[in-house]
Amino acid sequence: MARWCANTWATPISRRRRPRRATFSFSTRLWPYLNYHRPCFFPTTETDAKGRRRKRYRYEDLMTPYEKLKSLPNASQYLKEGWSTEKLAVLAGEMSDNEAARRMTEARDRLFQVLGRGSNVA
Repeated sequence: MARWCANTWATPISRRRRPRRATFSFSTRLWPYLNYHRPCFFPTTETDAKGRRRKRYRYEDLMTPYEKLKSLPNASQYLKEGWSTEKLAVLAGEMSDNEAARRMTEARDRLFQVLGRGSNVA
């Protein structure tokens, strides 16, 4: 019987393949990588002559979620209590984008080795 294991990419894992303890942490590996180092496109909405609204994804709008937050006017109003833009800047500057991607890949590879799937390379 498969059981959902929240710390392993949220996929069903059989008992014989399930690690005895969590080997991948969303809070220490995945979320910091996604929020501070992995760029994504943010849409720009345009309205044409007929009134249709279209979303355009331009290269100029490519940024990390943290950079998007910084670009908003009065960005500190969107932060939880106890967080500041200075604290986020320290977290974002702890490592380079390439270093964060390398660590993320290593953590993913270790996870798949524990699960017995080998590498995730196609």
